[in-house]
Amino acid sequence: MDSTKVQVKPLRGSSDWPLWKHKIVFVLKTRAGANDVVQGRLCAPAPVSFTSASQSEREKYAADLEKYKEANNEAMTVLTNTLEDEVLHKVIRFQHAREFGTYKEKPFSSERRKE
Repeated sequence: MDSTKVQVKPLRGSSDWPLWKHKIVFVLKTRAGANDVVQGRLCAPAPVSFTSASQSEREKYAADLEKYKEANNEAMTVLTNTLEDEVLHKVIRFQHAREFGTYKEKPFSSERRKE
């Protein structure tokens, strides 16, 4: 199924959260590595010393870093394009999708207690 056909209305608040989360997980799974970055299964590689690392270690690091960056960018694009501005302001400082993944349930935790 083409993920562009999945319509995800921007997340506005706690009432939208369950359906939004379900759809976003599906969309993220259709993007190479995007869901893995959000879930923490794909992380930026540990830096290598370019003075002491072998050529193959440097090449592997560069390839792994590129893979991570591409997946992170995919995830961040999906996530930021599916948030209302009010919600986006709560997470705008995030540069890595994993930060969003560990924070994503917190924006509405106080609202849930009030309901």
